[in-house]
Amino acid sequence: MKTILLTIGFAVFSIFGVMAQCPTSDLTIGSQAQLDNFKILYPNCTEFGHSITVDGPSITNLNGLSNLTKLYSLYLAYVDVTSLSALSNLVEVSNLGIAGCLSLTSLAGLEGLKRIEYGFMINESPIASLEPLSNVTFMGSLNLRASTLTNLHGLENVKEMMSLSLVSNPSLENIDAIDNVKFVDDRVLGEAYFRLELVQNDLLTDCSNEVVCHAALTDGAEYINWFVQGNGEGCTTKAQLKEMCIEALPVQLVNFEGMRLDNGNVQLTWATTSEVDSKSFEIQTGYNGRSWATIGKVNAQGQSGSTIQYTFTDKHPLNERNLYRLKMVDIDNTFTFSKIINVKNINVSEASIYPNPVTENVRIPGAELISSAKILDINGKEIYKSAGNPGSEISTKQLPAGVFILSLEKQDGSISRFKFVKK
Repeated sequence: MKTILLTIGFAVFSIFGVMAQCPTSDLTIGSQAQLDNFKILYPNCTEFGHSITVDGPSITNLNGLSNLTKLYSLYLAYVDVTSLSALSNLVEVSNLGIAGCLSLTSLAGLEGLKRIEYGFMINESPIASLEPLSNVTFMGSLNLRASTLTNLHGLENVKEMMSLSLVSNPSLENIDAIDNVKFVDDRVLGEAYFRLELVQNDLLTDCSNEVVCHAALTDGAEYINWFVQGNGEGCTTKAQLKEMCIEALPVQLVNFEGMRLDNGNVQLTWATTSEVDSKSFEIQTGYNGRSWATIGKVNAQGQSGSTIQYTFTDKHPLNERNLYRLKMVDIDNTFTFSKIINVKNINVSEASIYPNPVTENVRIPGAELISSAKILDINGKEIYKSAGNPGSEISTKQLPAGVFILSLEKQDGSISRFKFVKK
């Protein structure tokens, strides 16, 4: 009996020990003593899934946060810190904001940071350089307001971004560092939102990069909200910016549309009015607007000053919504993307597959009604075929990372197809 009680007691202690590793809700820290106590009270807290707001001029260092490696949100407001060296263990954060920190001139200490999931903000703080962020590869959004930055050097390794806001940065001369950043369409079921603000950056004259031009060339799309005003000549109005972005394109695309055919296929059509050294159009489809795969390629005219029509047929579309975009490639292999279009099926299946993306097994909807199952690659090549009913799950361990099609034949002879992403 004593052994049983001791075992139960140890189990309870272990559970509460794990729970006490980190606070269980958001924190607002208003004094240096309170911040220092964080490390004392939670010495084993390294990954905190809530927000920390550090607010108050009496706070001069962040040493109490030095154990943190992952954090949902950190907001530094009007503190008197001069260094971020205490954050050197931080690898990933969803939101990071710095506002009114007048003694903070450097981001040194953030060199280990690799991913900022949602947003990075500097507001009225004299940060001199973004170079310490050189290891960040994904930044959901960038928001600079009343900063002293002259450029965005340090962000060259950022591959994807969902939103950009540059407002009242009087010294900002160029944004070349994010020329290769790709716009990420973060829509889930068509509800996402992309915001672009380029306002009152007096010295900024060239702002025609990938993220900015995505907004300019898809003006009017339901998920785009963008403002351009009061920057340097060439980037002062929406019209100027559109002109700069069009000049940078290998082709001038005048329309891109898709329609569902009676046989279930999706026909894509597009037209160009001008082509200079254009090479090809790669047709890409996306499961959720973030994971894209090339499903075909059409050679471009190359040189043309007249209207050229193009078509492509997707023979393996989704049952429900299908997102498409064109990757327009030049002869020197530079490229840009078209707007994203959504082609919906008029006969929407009530079933879905889960999980998606997939790591090990994909679950079969309505498995008891299925007579056979196939897995195809994005080009339609058969990768797997079941011998009769596949059961409730199919292993995907043998599949490489990418986009695949699950084709299910029901007992009544009807076929349903679903795209899924293998991680």
